[in-house]
Amino acid sequence: MAAVASGGAAVDEDAYAVYQADMFRVEYPEEWRVHEDFGWLGDGSVRFESESGDHSIWVKTWHNNDDLTGEGFLEGQSDPGPLEEEGSTGVRTGETRVVPVAEYPGHWDSDYEVVRLTRTLSNGTWPTPERHMTVYGVIADDEGFTLTLNVPQGEVRGYEPVFERTVESFTQD
Repeated sequence: MAAVASGGAAVDEDAYAVYQADMFRVEYPEEWRVHEDFGWLGDGSVRFESESGDHSIWVKTWHNNDDLTGEGFLEGQSDPGPLEEEGSTGVRTGETRVVPVAEYPGHWDSDYEVVRLTRTLSNGTWPTPERHMTVYGVIADDEGFTLTLNVPQGEVRGYEPVFERTVESFTQD
């Protein structure tokens, strides 16, 4: 079975691979490319990217040395400045919310603190400049994880289920 996004893109809902890093494990569409950038402390990122390069899911790890809370994460993400410095324009933040424990996947527990936000922007470095991002910030003790979906604005509906599967599969190691 395939999840079909507008524009004809499809992801086989049954064809996922498991990515294992030092700090986490997550599923991603198996036909997507994997790009890693991890430092010697284990923090860094992995990006899963479609063949076209127009659809991606990022998982970034970071050490929560400042005891950042979910609310603090949301406050930091509400500033569009860093995205605009990277060449994005028209950055708009949509939904921002703390995710209640009742919505967590069954293998997460109340030690996690999770927030979710969405944003739209324009950036000519992607094949389709008009972008949508959905971001989850996951804080677990002194570790932080940012999971981000980045797709064309017109294809959000088709790729949200793909991203939700990735988020639900995420486990901290």
